[in-house]
Amino acid sequence: MKAKNLALILAAGMGLASCNVWSGKIGNEEVFQYKGLSENFLKVTKQDGRIIEYRDKQGDNKIDSVEITKGRYSTTYTNDEVGKEALQIAQKQYEDYLAKILEAKKKKALEDIQ
Repeated sequence: MKAKNLALILAAGMGLASCNVWSGKIGNEEVFQYKGLSENFLKVTKQDGRIIEYRDKQGDNKIDSVEITKGRYSTTYTNDEVGKEALQIAQKQYEDYLAKILEAKKKKALEDIQ
């Protein structure tokens, strides 16, 4: 199933009319973004197969947790003693991805209007 179809199914399944879904490639990475009424989610599949999921539960663009999946194993980091530094790095990555997604959306808009 194509990523865009999966994104639409996910959005419909969540039952939220006011959500925003984007999926595409940034460099060699597959990226899926879901922006809902009160939470945001960003999933990045790296070229080496790792999956990094950034979760912003308040919708304020400040991530609350990051989950890293390697093969069958996942680890979630939050703003506690163990994950504090990892979450700071993940926050910067998250912001960089949001900027790249915005640029991709602008580029598509300009292509569409030509």
